[in-house]
Amino acid sequence: MEQGFVIGPAAFWREVFPAMVLLLATAIGVSLGYWQLRREVMRRRAVEAQLQAARDLADSAALAKSTFLATMSHEIRTPLSGIIGMLDLLMRASMGAEQRQMLMAVNSSANSLLQILDQVMDFSKMEANRMSLESVPVDLRAMIQSVVMVMGEPARRRGVDTNYEIDDAVSDALLGDPLRIRQILTNLISNAAKFTSQGEVRLTLTVDAADSGHQSLRFVVSDTGIGIPREKLSQVMAPFRQAEPSISRHYGGSGLGLSVSSRLAALMGGKLVLDSVPGQGTRATFVCRLPVSPVAAPRPIPAGMQRPRGAASLASTSPVASAASAASAISATPMSVPAPADAVTATHDLAPDVPRLLVVDDHAINRDLIRRQLATLGYACDVRGDGAAALQALRSGRYAMLLTDCHMPAMDGAELVRAWRREERRESAVSPRLPVVMVTAKADAEEPCTTDVDARIRKPVTLDRLRAVLLDCLPSGAVTAALASEPPDAGLARMPERRAGLALDTLRAHFRQDDAVLREFLRASLSALRADLAQAPSGVCPQVCVRYADWLHRALGALSMLGHWPVVEEGNALEDALRGTPGPELLPRMTDFRVQFARTVDEIEREVQRL
Repeated sequence: MEQGFVIGPAAFWREVFPAMVLLLATAIGVSLGYWQLRREVMRRRAVEAQLQAARDLADSAALAKSTFLATMSHEIRTPLSGIIGMLDLLMRASMGAEQRQMLMAVNSSANSLLQILDQVMDFSKMEANRMSLESVPVDLRAMIQSVVMVMGEPARRRGVDTNYEIDDAVSDALLGDPLRIRQILTNLISNAAKFTSQGEVRLTLTVDAADSGHQSLRFVVSDTGIGIPREKLSQVMAPFRQAEPSISRHYGGSGLGLSVSSRLAALMGGKLVLDSVPGQGTRATFVCRLPVSPVAAPRPIPAGMQRPRGAASLASTSPVASAASAASAISATPMSVPAPADAVTATHDLAPDVPRLLVVDDHAINRDLIRRQLATLGYACDVRGDGAAALQALRSGRYAMLLTDCHMPAMDGAELVRAWRREERRESAVSPRLPVVMVTAKADAEEPCTTDVDARIRKPVTLDRLRAVLLDCLPSGAVTAALASEPPDAGLARMPERRAGLALDTLRAHFRQDDAVLREFLRASLSALRADLAQAPSGVCPQVCVRYADWLHRALGALSMLGHWPVVEEGNALEDALRGTPGPELLPRMTDFRVQFARTVDEIEREVQRL
């Protein structure tokens, strides 16, 4: 019988026991590892749940903050608008110089508060990723001139030069968001003007690169102000931060302007960079890449007014501009010339045999100014307010030229020209071809001249531009002695006043420095502008948007003859948006602009009262 295997005590403790201990330890280790792993997984899941809850809470808080800010913006803006409106009314009342000074300080503070509110709202939109950009035609030349004129005013009052220079290669057919580009430039120019007590503030626009569909642009705003320490440059780009705590006390500001501008630049696919040396000044560079419209064409320039190829637009708004800067500005920008002291300004003062022109515009302000300008150049004219009446007048055959507005109710300028050309073709044997000039407030958006139109001229119509167009388009037999002669004093030529208030110097030139006649004209203009204001459409639908755009074109064309260019430029941007793809998001802009237009009319009335 076979005996079983027996392990002795010595063998058990030497061989079996260690194996059993190892096996038991392994089992315990596996068990402990499992529970440790299970505990770690549960801990991680708990952390993830907490993180998700925190994220949901943050998203909810961000949404609540955005909703709160939007609601509070409306609630704050409403009484603030009432305050500003009542201040405007109060400033029209009779009061002493000290009271008026205090009232102006209150008005300035209220407008500063409104600007801060807008910056906070923009910052909130960007944080919530709700900021969107438009892509509409943008006139950078007009925008830069307007921004430098308005925002550089505090520096000019201190004797600081404010200049701008624009590369001639910058396209006139760029697409972008005019409101946001203007906002960036306004912030940069405002900062430069605020911190510069002597020297110069300059804005330069150049083209870095270009291809068939885009241009890479570089805006540089440089100053000779207090400068920023290099270690503080990144700090000033952060929201609600300034280089030094004392800056807010000495210069004001919320510390949001550069932060908002930097984020707007990033939204445009560009960037905003600061470079500064304390005591020497600051250089802010904003670069972006904008598309060029494939259908827009360069604005036609009348013969004799072209700039040399490669020339740049250079303008100075300094208290005393250098001769070189003035010469550059004159060569680059359409100028207006004061009327001679003995110039006639009424049709009935002219000889009965002078050439007669027909002026068509639906706004009395525009008709009266062009009539006076034509009289200065030796022409009689008849005026009509719509295309149908003009077509009837043309059939008399007594006119040497037709000058017509583009956008008019019923029959607009283009329809009028087409109808007249058809009649001309039917009577070609007995009727010579009539020169036609299209006068429009949106020359940058119009098509180039066709065979029906001989020239286009943009409002506001200056005497120099009108003279050049007449010389280019009229037959030699219809050129008057006043038109053929050189301007009475070319040295007095100056840029039209594209400023915030009335362009009084230019208007006085049109009215031969006769303030009594100018006041009469301005009072009539006020009545016309108030009538325009009463006709502003309301609501938001495609039909209302079209009517509102037409109203803007008519009202802004008249306002541009008087000045107030920041309002005109803002209205032009809104008109472009309305003629694009309008939607409910434009309703606040339409409402705000109607209020702004009313304030502008009130401001014109105050300016007239001070004449």
